[in-house]
Amino acid sequence: MAIDTANDINKLECRDKDYSVSVSGVAGLSLRIYPNGKKEYYLRYSHPHIEGKRPRMMLGKIEDVSLHEVKYKADTILDMVAKGSDPKAIQQKEQTNKYTHLKTHHFLRFPKHGENTKQQVALKVNLKNRHTVSQPSSSGIYV
Repeated sequence: MAIDTANDINKLECRDKDYSVSVSGVAGLSLRIYPNGKKEYYLRYSHPHIEGKRPRMMLGKIEDVSLHEVKYKADTILDMVAKGSDPKAIQQKEQTNKYTHLKTHHFLRFPKHGENTKQQVALKVNLKNRHTVSQPSSSGIYV
């Protein structure tokens, strides 16, 4: 059985073990159905540099990506493979680059219990210097 429409996806039922159903129109595109009801799109393609290797790449969950969108995404990935690029390696590189800013970012240091911060010290100094008894100013307003 091959999937042609979103209605075909809704007809698929859960089983005791996960299984895959191919999506028509794009070679290597399939839908994986898990026993807990989760459904995800996968694309299996021939590795552009390693003979005999066929990596599998997850393209999204059915709740997040429509059938039309996943077919377009799969076609784009297969075009990249035809040009000699490895999309999974590019995806992994982007994933690691996503967090590089955290390596150079300086995080705020929180004070330990009982330790005064600059703001706390400034507040204490301001409270000390404040008048304890209000006195009227020249305009008659208490300060």
